[in-house]
Amino acid sequence: MQNFNDRVIIRHITNAVPSGNLAVITGDGFENAKVFMRRLSAGIDEVKAFLSAGKAISEMTFASGEESEAEIVKNADGHILTVKTPDGEFSGWQVTVKSGGEVSAPYNMNVPEIKWLQNDMVIAGEELRIFGQCFATPDCFDLSGEEVHGYGKMLTAGHGVSAFLRDSQGELHELSVTAASCYEVQAPVPAGVPCGACTVYILNEKSGVPVALETEVFPCGYLDAVKDDSKIFNVRDYGAVGFVANSSDYVYDKTYENIPDSAPGFQRALDAAAAAGGGTVLIPVGRYHFYGSISIPRGVKLKGEDPNRVWLELPLGMNPRDGWGTYRQGSDIPVFIKGDGDFAIEDINIMSVYSAVVIGAPIRDGAPKLGDDAYNRVPCYANLIDDDRDADNVVIKNCHIYQSPTYIVHRKADRTEPFYVGEYENSKKYAQPISNYPSVTCVWVAIAIKGRNIKVLDNVIEGGGNCLAILGGQNVVISGNDMTGGDMAGGIDFFSTCYNPDSTWRRQCRNIILENNVFGSASKTSRGVFWIMEEHANYYMANNRIKPFLWHCDSEGFCFHIWSNHMEVPIKKCEGDRLTIDMDQLYTNYGQDCLRGLFENHEVVAGAFDRGCIYVTGGRGIGTRIPVKESGGDGVTLEKPLDCELDETSVVCLSDFKKFENTFVVENKVGALGRGIYHWGGTYSNIVDGNDLCDNGGVVMEDLSGCGPTWNSAGEIFAQILNNRVTRGRGFYSNSAAIGLLGGETHDSTLSVVIRGNTSEDDCTLTALPRRKHEDGSFSYRGVVFENNVSRNCAYGIELGDGVSAVLRNNTFENVDQPIVDAGADFTVLD
Repeated sequence: MQNFNDRVIIRHITNAVPSGNLAVITGDGFENAKVFMRRLSAGIDEVKAFLSAGKAISEMTFASGEESEAEIVKNADGHILTVKTPDGEFSGWQVTVKSGGEVSAPYNMNVPEIKWLQNDMVIAGEELRIFGQCFATPDCFDLSGEEVHGYGKMLTAGHGVSAFLRDSQGELHELSVTAASCYEVQAPVPAGVPCGACTVYILNEKSGVPVALETEVFPCGYLDAVKDDSKIFNVRDYGAVGFVANSSDYVYDKTYENIPDSAPGFQRALDAAAAAGGGTVLIPVGRYHFYGSISIPRGVKLKGEDPNRVWLELPLGMNPRDGWGTYRQGSDIPVFIKGDGDFAIEDINIMSVYSAVVIGAPIRDGAPKLGDDAYNRVPCYANLIDDDRDADNVVIKNCHIYQSPTYIVHRKADRTEPFYVGEYENSKKYAQPISNYPSVTCVWVAIAIKGRNIKVLDNVIEGGGNCLAILGGQNVVISGNDMTGGDMAGGIDFFSTCYNPDSTWRRQCRNIILENNVFGSASKTSRGVFWIMEEHANYYMANNRIKPFLWHCDSEGFCFHIWSNHMEVPIKKCEGDRLTIDMDQLYTNYGQDCLRGLFENHEVVAGAFDRGCIYVTGGRGIGTRIPVKESGGDGVTLEKPLDCELDETSVVCLSDFKKFENTFVVENKVGALGRGIYHWGGTYSNIVDGNDLCDNGGVVMEDLSGCGPTWNSAGEIFAQILNNRVTRGRGFYSNSAAIGLLGGETHDSTLSVVIRGNTSEDDCTLTALPRRKHEDGSFSYRGVVFENNVSRNCAYGIELGDGVSAVLRNNTFENVDQPIVDAGADFTVLD
């Protein structure tokens, strides 16, 4: 009988590997291993015929021909193999590993893999967007020429991708794929598809095997924020007063100081629409003054007659000729437009100077006033958002939202202003505040929404603080916007919790599409153009542009910012889906003070890890990722049993929140700032492909293992950095420009990272550099590949640190002083 603990197991293989290139295989039992591959050869017509006959994929045989042995170029500790894939035409392969008389179960590589669907569902009559890997195969893409592209470029022809849907009645529908890349498929769903359970199939011409995902079809319009917008309610019919200013008004000193407050008239129109079961509240051309907030009921759209000629203006507090109203009147409107969900705002312009949030949903009653101590916790705008409710189904489209970007330097340091608080004692008027820096960042935001199914489309947003904050967001599309962040702020924040100790809500942000946006900054002290912290998954970020900032700024560009515990835990016993923790050893390793809040009295605090995961990053079980179902007592219960018994070699990471998972950062352009694309610790299955970066710190996945007392395994797992270009590399506060991996002060923290096809120029180095020396012979990084990269006009080409196991192949060095700089790595160079 086979010994369970001696099984040869493949858990992961690099996906979408171009023919003849290197793949990394992760698993167990690879001592003295040999790798064998058989071609997967089913064609589209064959698969279509099989599915049309009502068969399941499991009934098909895909592998054909004789198996061939693949060349192993590196074996890291019997757990990670780097192998050379066969030359010739791209193909899917069935892979087995043979070792010690045992043979692994077959594992398919270079085949389509679905990670997630937009909205986690199919909508009849609407576009289906599918995200994953190896849809259009790498050989479909022309990467030559001056333009920087990768496998994330959308192809409308020549992609070789087909899609099918089997509906609840068993009928098979072939979907018309309108565009596809390696990572996305777009296809409209026929309006007549019946609702109910369905299966989606994706295949391509080369991989030789389809992939299937079971999901559900919902009726057309199911997620529409406003179901019926046909009934029209004109705000002027309900008492709102608008005007159109002419040049003669200026000449004759007509200042419009005394225009009536339009808030009551707008609110009457909005309420009337709600009473009628929903509709459109129409704003005729003109300028409208507001001295108070308005609330949009459910089922109502607020829409301007002309997106260039409708202005909603709040008190400017300047003088009669250049503005109207007073500072106090402006500050009495902390949130201008409120809502509880199921609403839309379209085709309007908003001018705001003093509102902390221009559009916010849902807003809680009794929210703190500006200047209250509670309001100055970071991020302060989040304290206005309701902890217990959500604003689902919101659309903000084709609006221009202006929120004064200089409120801090112009107002906060002035004792005579209602905004003043004692935290600014050391600030000077009209100069940057220098006291309590964290308390003044992220104070204001143009739009803040906590909810699901959010769309922010085609807007121009000039934020007084950040432009947009999404809290607990799921199924969010942010597309076609032009955003400029304000003073000491950034562009977009995504939060999975409030970070206010008085708030208790938490929800993973997931299924986020961020595409075709332009980002800028109004300040040299901005924090990050895109900033997320803690527990995020399924981000697709494509074709965005970060404009060069007008002066030096060390702001990150796209920043994934870990803020959770990733602890190496000693395991006493593993039985099925239950892991028992060796508490005595745990307390010896960390100490009572460090563990407080997660462990008390040598037991797991009930629920402390219920949102988390275990990751095995070294030894037996390496590559395992299983979410925690329940935590408490002497350990944690997992969502499924492990596929092996853990032993003394196993390095088990227990996280209270999952790592950043399934993020695709593709085809973006990033200008002058600090780190360009920055995963700051804790990633799983992420791809950065085809991005063009200039005058910044490059593309970095930083391993934070050892940075914090409970960040022991905060590295990168199964990452790919592909086809990016960094020119004029620089890093002032960040010290360097790089493409690759940095950091990490513990063993067994990062595994299987492929860095392929990148160009690093002008003192940008290709890197795999842990922070510590590894005198004990251990490794921090295993399964690192540098392949087909170009280093040009640099002092260093590739920098390798101690504790790195890597393979270097076919890299080019042009005008590079030291092509390979080694500080003690175990690396292999292939011609």
